[in-house]
Amino acid sequence: MSEMKFTPGPWKASRKSVFVSDLRDMTVATISDRGEAIANAKLIAAAPELLEAVKKCLEIVETGDLPNWDWVRSIVAKAEGRQP
Repeated sequence: MSEMKFTPGPWKASRKSVFVSDLRDMTVATISDRGEAIANAKLIAAAPELLEAVKKCLEIVETGDLPNWDWVRSIVAKAEGRQP
């Protein structure tokens, strides 16, 4: 299976308008403006970090290495909009 290609993260959700951009301020996604638009933008902005977290979790499960899980909690908080 070939590796997926996408705009490298981190991404950020704008509080002024509903879009997600990368570190170069290039728009990654535009979200329709409806009730849950900001929550959707925050979830999309966390996608690159969520993908890396899932990959790391799989690695941990496969190797049995049990690290501190605060980094996972932080990514989930970002995806849920509880962290800037």
